Amino acid sequence: MSENAIIHDDYFYNLKAVKTHNIAKNVNKSLLNDKGVSIGKFIQKLKGKNPTWRYPKIKWTISKNKGQSYGGSYWKLINNKGKRIASLTKEGKILRE
Repeated sequence: MSENAIIHDDYFYNLKAVKTHNIAKNVNKSLLNDKGVSIGKFIQKLKGKNPTWRYPKIKWTISKNKGQSYGGSYWKLINNKGKRIASLTKEGKILRE
């Protein structure tokens, strides 16, 4: 691999790290752990077609992605106002907005 390719890869890796860090700033601090969002805090199952779980203390929800997952996305994190905050892996790692 050439030096330019390594620099290019490092640039995009760092860019992704900055983006996920900025997204994490919008996540309620009580939900975060060292790996991302603590999925285990979402214990209240909500009624509906798509499996949705709520963290009762702050009323944020995670909802399973419908259809084909994209780039490892498994959950959608939604704040208490209904705004989608992030896409998460099954383990809670923040992928993107």
